[in-house]
Amino acid sequence: MSSIYVAADPLGDGLRRGIVEHLQQNTQLTVVDLGVFDKYYEAAHKAAGLVQQSRAAGGQDRAVLLCGTGQGMSIIANKYPDVYAACVENAAGAVNAAAINNANVLTLGAKLLKDAEAAAAVDAWLQTPFTAGYPQHKFRALARFPAGCWEPPHTHIHSQELLVLSGSVTRLGPWGYSYTPAGQVHSAEYHADTVFYIGFEGPMDIFWQDPTQQGIQWASEQAKAAAEQQPWQPTDGMHIDFEQLPRGAVALQQ
Repeated sequence: MSSIYVAADPLGDGLRRGIVEHLQQNTQLTVVDLGVFDKYYEAAHKAAGLVQQSRAAGGQDRAVLLCGTGQGMSIIANKYPDVYAACVENAAGAVNAAAINNANVLTLGAKLLKDAEAAAAVDAWLQTPFTAGYPQHKFRALARFPAGCWEPPHTHIHSQELLVLSGSVTRLGPWGYSYTPAGQVHSAEYHADTVFYIGFEGPMDIFWQDPTQQGIQWASEQAKAAAEQQPWQPTDGMHIDFEQLPRGAVALQQ
């Protein structure tokens, strides 16, 4: 069973006691009360370190940190790999922290929240699934390209969002995110076998910048050459599988 750690500095100690009791009564998670620390950064380091260790081992542990405003603890916690700390001031912010940012640490301020408000924020954060609040794209697909492929400069009529699931494209690695406005010229180079989610605000289209249409030939030749070394056919350069799609791409810290 996953754990949820709770830690505070002296300013957040009052909220800590209430949050620990609330979690013990209202969640199936293992509640670990780390207590109160003299300095806010000591509490943040302790809890964030435990969350990072859990994530590195494939776990799903979380943490709630409480100080005067939540700001300082958020800054410290976000220095740890695989830790995404969100400082929120109400339940609505907690929903977005979970749905959009996939936050695994919540920081709250005792100067800003009463006990009931803090408990509501924690509940909203725990009960909201990742991607729940993200708008749906009108066109969405999973795309797969072999290593070595290259898309020459091109544009789209509609804006696009891209989330790399595995592999590497241009400057993005796994979980890298990019937003390309409508009409912006861009290109893509696939450094490894790559799978990514792509969403458009309208029907998908592509307009090559090379007026001689050589761009299409270059892309096709490279896809074919790479496919000959992989167990994929050239026509599998873009493979759409709607059954495996997430509900939406989500902006993650890069």
